[in-house]
Amino acid sequence: MSKVTEPWLSTVQATDHLKITDRTLRKLCKNGKLKYVQPGKKLLFRKSWLDAYALGFGKRLTPSERRELEELL
Repeated sequence: MSKVTEPWLSTVQATDHLKITDRTLRKLCKNGKLKYVQPGKKLLFRKSWLDAYALGFGKRLTPSERRELEELL
């Protein structure tokens, strides 16, 4: 059985999902309040990470998320 992974969301998709501006999104990332990855210059998000932020949960990467990120780089 293969594992289904969540698609990556762009900054535009993330701002649409959270109903915030690009500037606010980047400020949240810079201040360590929102979980994201940055392969190169792009910021990428998972919908579950955005939902976790909206609900007030943490932003740490799980070991499997970290391995998946390393595969992207």
